[in-house]
Amino acid sequence: MTHGRRVGSASRVLTAERIAITMLVLCGGAVLCKIVVAIVVLPDYAEAALGAAVGIGSGLQTRSKALLQISGLTFPVSLALAFMGMGMWYATVIRALTKLNIRGFSLQPGWVWGWIYLLFQLLFPLPTLEATKSLWRGSRVVNSHDPSADYRDLSAPPSIEVWWTLFNGGLWLSVYRGSLWNSVLPEFELSDLGQPLHRLSLIALADPGGIALILAAAAAIWHVRAISAPLVEVGV
Repeated sequence: MTHGRRVGSASRVLTAERIAITMLVLCGGAVLCKIVVAIVVLPDYAEAALGAAVGIGSGLQTRSKALLQISGLTFPVSLALAFMGMGMWYATVIRALTKLNIRGFSLQPGWVWGWIYLLFQLLFPLPTLEATKSLWRGSRVVNSHDPSADYRDLSAPPSIEVWWTLFNGGLWLSVYRGSLWNSVLPEFELSDLGQPLHRLSLIALADPGGIALILAAAAAIWHVRAISAPLVEVGV
């Protein structure tokens, strides 16, 4: 293997890492903004919902509608960018490990088109999880500087499974966020919603998907850096 060679910092893996992390930060920020907007408009939302239930009221205020529309648009856009950034990173790391002739490594970059870019992993997440573990093991071989090492003999940390559980669980919970709000909101008195702590407790109950996605983005950044570091060191 050639992974004992050191080159400067201008590696393709480093570029892909930076792009992926940037997209993940944007996605996590968009989710956080969505939660903040929900906290801000919650009293208005509750009042409009209760008014509609008894046949009075004029619905959400214009400001609340605008905030919800903006946050509702930025989230899917940032999520799509995160998928693209992560897809580029996966493909780049796979090419790098293939170039370094890691013993036992058999993933191909074309896999990314199906499981990342086409979003199949949302329905079938296990192949992506196993591929991520493969990238971790391959990067550990590079880090060991042992030409005889076989990546299949190494294990991946449980944190990868936690990361993907948070990510996929957060996405699916976000899909059902509306029904969660409708089930939780009636349990709160309208007067209580003016208190920040009551708003935060409602958000925690009604938007667990958003919280899970923020944690997943943070976990993804850590793993991207950890997997990329040995490859950046050798300049691939």
